[in-house]
Amino acid sequence: MMRTDPTSDPISGPGRDHGPDCGPDPDPVSRPRRNRRRAAEDGAFLFLQGPLTSFYADIAAHLLAAGRRVMKVHFCGSDVADWRHPDAIDFAGRPEGWRAFLEARFTPQDIATVILHGDRRLYHREAALWAHRHGITVAATEMGYLRPDWMTIERNACSARSHFPAEAAEIIAIAASVPPVDATPRWRGTTLGMVRAEIRHTLFNRVHHRRFPHYRSHRPFGARRIWPAWLAARIRGPATERVGRHRLDALTASDRRFFVFALQLAGDFQLRDHSPFGSVGETIAHVVASFARAAPAGSVLVLKPHPLDARPADHQRGAGTAADAHGIPERVLVIEGAPIADLCRHAAGFVTINSSAGLEALAAGCPTASVMPTIYDCAGLTHQGPLDAFWQAPAAPDPNLYVALRQALAGTIQARGTLYHPTARQAAAAEIAERLLGGRLNQPDAFVDPPPRLARAAAMGVTYDDHAVEA
Repeated sequence: MMRTDPTSDPISGPGRDHGPDCGPDPDPVSRPRRNRRRAAEDGAFLFLQGPLTSFYADIAAHLLAAGRRVMKVHFCGSDVADWRHPDAIDFAGRPEGWRAFLEARFTPQDIATVILHGDRRLYHREAALWAHRHGITVAATEMGYLRPDWMTIERNACSARSHFPAEAAEIIAIAASVPPVDATPRWRGTTLGMVRAEIRHTLFNRVHHRRFPHYRSHRPFGARRIWPAWLAARIRGPATERVGRHRLDALTASDRRFFVFALQLAGDFQLRDHSPFGSVGETIAHVVASFARAAPAGSVLVLKPHPLDARPADHQRGAGTAADAHGIPERVLVIEGAPIADLCRHAAGFVTINSSAGLEALAAGCPTASVMPTIYDCAGLTHQGPLDAFWQAPAAPDPNLYVALRQALAGTIQARGTLYHPTARQAAAAEIAERLLGGRLNQPDAFVDPPPRLARAAAMGVTYDDHAVEA
């Protein structure tokens, strides 16, 4: 834990610490070592980087009100701007010095939980390893698996590394033990709210650039690409939706059987870190090749770009190239704008890499196949065999199992709320704080060790370069 006694300031210099380049703490304060039970009861909550809002500061406010200690590490100017509590320390060193910084600055016995958003971010992967080595709980947050107004809070990790059960019997048992969930959306985030957060993020990072000269973002693209993409999506949204609906109406009127493949953003961690694909283009080539080999003659593959994709025209070209290579140019279409629910209402099947959009397909009763393991990849819900077999015999999901999954997720690893609506953000922060205070991550009974999707991920070509998924 960083020093807080009256004779030693927790932050070197005027309000910041320049990271591991400064070397170990020259005047460590001796403390009695506590056992892990004691640390879990009254140890500090250590926050790392959160989403681009005051969400982590909101959670911390509830923890402080309950009498618990809270600490924060800042990595960039946006982190500073989003935080409003004391006991914060800067990491301004180079990324390769982050591990040494953790060891030098914090006493593991004094920390109950490390809280981080996006467990596969550069700094967070190393922090999770450090926490696991010292028996410290890791709480990973993410955008909700359920949409549109939920947040995810899991012990250790999310996505294919999640400890949430993957067996139908376990999911059904959890669903029976938690309160009923009202799935009706309460709040909706807005693209404008996301853009405002991005602008604020970029602005404060520039203002504090000298304070964090070595910060490395987890994002592959900078704001110069993100903002124009969102602005373009907003401007052309109505026209894109009209064209998309027209193309869908024409396709359904033709009575041609079609499948939908939902694309993901190029920078999405689900693509970058939880799949063997290096780009969206590679996923298109993979799925189109399978469709050409095995799909029924005359059927059509519809590619659905993400609504905030920066370069949808790239997918049109990629789809055309892949279709031409396999001799099926007339059987591969790109449809923007049409809602997933509308597509699934008419589709013979829905294919995703591992996007939460698959849950929308399951809700619509559409046969679904995930190319990589995802939180809803479960026998009875999704296709369990090779993709080639899916085109020939797509099976509808069990509606009762889907309801049980939604119930189990909501009762254990989802918190109601969203980032870009003030009331919704506060609601999610309060619920997550309550779970942290009560030690109820993945409870009741939603923690399986080892993570049940890892073996399937490995068989599909996904490997991880660390062991941070250990309990």
